[in-house]
Amino acid sequence: MRRALVSALFLCILFLSNCGRQDTGLVIKGRVLTEEGRPPLLAHVHLIKPGQTLRDPEKTLKLESDGSFEIIADSLHVFTLKITAVNHLPLSLPVYLDSMPREIKLKARLKHYDYLPGFDEVEITGNWTDSAESRIKTMIKQEDGRFICTVKPAKDTLTYALMNITKNGRSVNGTMSDAYRYDGGGDYFSLIEAQSDSLTVVFDPALLKRSRHKTPEVRYSDNVAYLQELLQMELMAEKEYENYREMAISHRKSGKPREEFRYNAISFKEYLLNTARTAPKPLNLYARFKLAQAGGFLFSLDSMEYEDIINTLPNENPLWDTDPRSFVMLYVKRYGYDKGIKKLEKNIPHIKSRILSGQVIGNIGVYYYYTGQKEKANKYYDLLTKQYSDIPAIQFYIKRINPDKKIDVGKPVPPFSIPLMDSDKTFSNKDLAGKYTLIDFWAVWCGPCIGEMPKLHEAYKKFKGPRFTILSLSFDGKEDDVRKFRKERWPMPWLHAFVKGGFNSDLAKKFEVMGIPKPILVDPDGTIVAKEADLRGSQLEETLKKYLK
Repeated sequence: MRRALVSALFLCILFLSNCGRQDTGLVIKGRVLTEEGRPPLLAHVHLIKPGQTLRDPEKTLKLESDGSFEIIADSLHVFTLKITAVNHLPLSLPVYLDSMPREIKLKARLKHYDYLPGFDEVEITGNWTDSAESRIKTMIKQEDGRFICTVKPAKDTLTYALMNITKNGRSVNGTMSDAYRYDGGGDYFSLIEAQSDSLTVVFDPALLKRSRHKTPEVRYSDNVAYLQELLQMELMAEKEYENYREMAISHRKSGKPREEFRYNAISFKEYLLNTARTAPKPLNLYARFKLAQAGGFLFSLDSMEYEDIINTLPNENPLWDTDPRSFVMLYVKRYGYDKGIKKLEKNIPHIKSRILSGQVIGNIGVYYYYTGQKEKANKYYDLLTKQYSDIPAIQFYIKRINPDKKIDVGKPVPPFSIPLMDSDKTFSNKDLAGKYTLIDFWAVWCGPCIGEMPKLHEAYKKFKGPRFTILSLSFDGKEDDVRKFRKERWPMPWLHAFVKGGFNSDLAKKFEVMGIPKPILVDPDGTIVAKEADLRGSQLEETLKKYLK
């Protein structure tokens, strides 16, 4: 009898304990080490859900002093873990789960930044005292190879980062630091305690730890070992995109027409196709997802290959939430722009994800806006503003197809005034009177902007004179970037001005600049007569002919 009572009591306690225990979701445990195998000086792990970026992650957790971490993913099937650390490249770990494990374990060894082999011009940005002073300064190179810059810290602690020392152009922590702070974008600031009103920052290239490995190392627990190959796909894709960018830059520098550029990552394509055909789920589906992202960009796909992706990766697959633009482009590449948009439009009622449906509706609205079907565009504008305005990525489409935009054909240019570069004069909307002016927002770091250079120079040579001029408005970090570009690459023999603050400037807001290049043609009365697509590539000369016969 006593044994029966004890057994009953035990079962009751077990039942109550199970009832009281809540499902904590997927637990991810791991340890992160530097390339040398030691705990990082400072590191974080970031959980990024579909629709989020590294700037606004779901969670950010500082790693323990031994490099370990534990984070809960709330039963998500698709997400990204991003690991950031001082002196190291950020590491993105894609996670796509076919079934939900209780736990994932991993070990990661990071890769150092890919620093430039040598340094000619090192720049530093930080919290200086003089607000009117440029946030970016050029450090002075010393005979011993070090670089120095003397500044006046705005606070007791100087916060700074270095530029022009990595191959990919990241702004990163320096070699002189008392501590570090995460910068919110994947890298870290160096912190120095200021002992006086003036402080000399020293960058010593000899103290840099250069990478000896091509890629980081990651190992997963056996229950999710396939995530290793997911990561391999991502690393291969990153390498191909890096090669693509380098070849595209080289092509632009050669002065060859943009239309002649070709790139074909045939080995990567064959690897993805083979994985899609032979690997088990979810690897085969992820391979198709990567094919959709790279198709028409890194390599070409035929109609049957596109059709296979459409049939096997329907809109309800959560992978599309991580890159909804590729879902839209999948239909455009398969069926052509007009037919693809029509098919997407029919698909809207069947798309359950707000992230994906918002992007689809936004692209359809843009299509109708730029094909002159304003009534249909307004319909989708209203839908976006009422049902999707809380999604940050949708703001781009809302602003793009806003029927009340101030910068549009037939509307006057807003009042503005800006100092001209290398001149004591200013240029304002009043100076537009009496001639056609092509206002062109651009930057030397903008690939598409550079791609427009041949046609811009041809048009200027053909139409320059008392009835036509060009005003280029730079969104670069500093004026010298423009001067160097004009000296070494393209002369751009017309008017120039530097827009302090770039996209965050009042001028950018007045002209509704969300992306560059953004060309606008203004007539002698100050009215906008053409913009954007009508002023790009070969269409530029055709448009100018209409007004400058």
